[in-house]
Amino acid sequence: MVILLGLVSCLKDSDTTTVANYNETAITGFSLTAVNRYTPTTNKNGNDTIVKSTLTVKSYPFSIDHYQRKIYNTDSLPEDCDLKHVLVSVTKSTYTGNIVIKNIDNDSLKTYSSTDSIDFTSPREFRAYNNTLQKYRAYTVEVNVKKGDYNRFKWEKMPNTTPDIKSVAVKELEDRTFKLTIDDGQTWSDEEIALTEDVSLMPVSSFQYVSFPISTVPGGTYHLLIGMMEDEFYDEMYTVWRKITDDNGDNGAWVCLMNMNSELVELNYPGYLPTAEMTSLVYHNDAILAIQSDGSIYESRDQGISWHKNSKYSLPTELQAGQRLVAKGDDEGYVWLYYLDSNETWRGKFIKK
Repeated sequence: MVILLGLVSCLKDSDTTTVANYNETAITGFSLTAVNRYTPTTNKNGNDTIVKSTLTVKSYPFSIDHYQRKIYNTDSLPEDCDLKHVLVSVTKSTYTGNIVIKNIDNDSLKTYSSTDSIDFTSPREFRAYNNTLQKYRAYTVEVNVKKGDYNRFKWEKMPNTTPDIKSVAVKELEDRTFKLTIDDGQTWSDEEIALTEDVSLMPVSSFQYVSFPISTVPGGTYHLLIGMMEDEFYDEMYTVWRKITDDNGDNGAWVCLMNMNSELVELNYPGYLPTAEMTSLVYHNDAILAIQSDGSIYESRDQGISWHKNSKYSLPTELQAGQRLVAKGDDEGYVWLYYLDSNETWRGKFIKK
């Protein structure tokens, strides 16, 4: 046996060209024995971290297609699995001498060992040689992995709490000035509209507001205000306005971000934000999210100019869409959901790969 192992380890792809039949040599069983997982998550302080764990390998059986000589798993592994260092178990037929693996980058061959880790980041060729080492049967082994598992929102159910959400309102809209409250009317700030803007596009109801730091202005804060317009022609879209303030006392003037040069607004402004029964604005993952009670989440990565659905964002699947819903962000980077009908509270965060 020692002599055979030495011979196989020295084989090159050109040393033998005879292909064996199934009854001469074959791989009859294939399974994973050890796979590590490195999962992005957040610790109790809200900081990003990586947790190492071991995959439950028995949950991912492999199939062998002897006709096409393919070995593969039908249930894909999670994306956070380390495919560069995988241990496998290979079962061979009675007439099989040794199992060898072809190198990824060249034609050299290496004897299979159950204790040596294998790189499965790309399909690998396994060969089952007969007892004389003159014939072999080649199999393409592919380990399938899910895509997109960790560029997504991760939600967790929290103890039910009453949301501390402050209402937003606008009043005394006259000429190019108005008053704004973001704290249930406890305080009202004096605001002005830029001279270039059409005052008729200002929101008059269903207000929502969010603010966040903006790096392009020293000490700057970006303020975004949305709501319904008075003209019922636009009742299927929110009007979106913004202003920028700084630490030097510049209060800024509000400007409209919508392209409203034509009544065919759906054609000229395809990235508009649709209205919903309830909408909340949250700044998260360097984007503005509009979370709506119908289950939709719209994302704006250009500071409110255009809005689009992103498949990376979704609400908890355990909850039925259509509930009255409010959302807010916190200082630790979490998004909080408050379902008013079922009285449930959820907390989530976008987990980067």
